[in-house]
Amino acid sequence: KILPPGEYTIIPSTWEPNQIGPFFLYVETSHPVGTTYCSVRKMLPEGSGKLCLKVFGEWSYTNGTAVGCQNYGNYSKNPAHRLKLTKASHVMIRLQLIQDGNSQSISTCVVVTDSQNKVVSKTNNGVYTNKICGVKTTEVTLEQGDYTMVPSTFKPSQCRYILLVYVSDRDARLI
Repeated sequence: KILPPGEYTIIPSTWEPNQIGPFFLYVETSHPVGTTYCSVRKMLPEGSGKLCLKVFGEWSYTNGTAVGCQNYGNYSKNPAHRLKLTKASHVMIRLQLIQDGNSQSISTCVVVTDSQNKVVSKTNNGVYTNKICGVKTTEVTLEQGDYTMVPSTFKPSQCRYILLVYVSDRDARLI
C-alpha cells in the first residue's frame, strides 16, 4: 500500500503483555532514509527535558464537583488547579482518568486561563473526548504568572484523575 506524504508513528509491540526483548525495525521506502523526504527517528517521551508536576483530583457527587460542562450550569464548581510560573515557560498539560471500571466512556477537557480569566490553552480545541490516553493541550509558551487549569467532564460524572503539567520553568509550582 502506498502511504501519502505525512508523519507516521510506528509502535513496535508484542502480542502478549510483559514480553521484553530486543527487536529490529525495518522500514522500506522508495526514498533513501535520512533525506528530507524520509527520516526515521526515535520519539522522545512526552515532556522530555521538562519538569513534570502532577496533581491527583476527582469529580465527586458528594463534594459537588461532578458537575459536567457549561451546558449543565455549574461549570465553576469543577475542580480547579493553579499553576505558578516564575518566568516565561513552555507548558503542555495532559489529563488522564484513573480507570476504575466506570470511566471508559467519560469525555473530558481541560481549559487553562490566565489571571484575567482569558483562555490561553485547551485540550482538543475545547471539544470533549473520551480517548483512553486522556486529553492534552498543545505545547504553548506562557508568560510569568498564575494560571488556572479546570479539568471537566462533558456530562456530570464521578471519577478520579491525574493532571500532568510539563513545564520548562524548573521553579514552577502547582499551588
